[in-house]
Amino acid sequence: MICAQVLAQSELRRSRVAAAHATFVDHSRKMRALIESNLSLCQVPTEEFSVATAEALEFLRKASKQKTSWDLIFFDPPYADDYEGVLDALGDSAAYLLASDGMLIVEHFHKRTFLT
Repeated sequence: MICAQVLAQSELRRSRVAAAHATFVDHSRKMRALIESNLSLCQVPTEEFSVATAEALEFLRKASKQKTSWDLIFFDPPYADDYEGVLDALGDSAAYLLASDGMLIVEHFHKRTFLT
């Protein structure tokens, strides 16, 4: 999961839109190291990002309690995982997690259906 203000800095080279700060979240220490390595290769200043090693649901619960919000939340879960709990948490806490004009983007397996 990536929580970002405007757009993640790692996408800056393609999008040409600057982000004030980006927060990257992954449960894997290996992926955390890869994220940090990629940010370093892109020469993103350390004050413009943070990387958390946590389960997405745990991270969202803490962020919601702290009333942390983002302009953009990009959620890209592994397709094999059951991630409806994270989607429920995003829906339940959207008022706290997303800025009033914020956007939530969720990638998912094209054969996955959701209840509306």
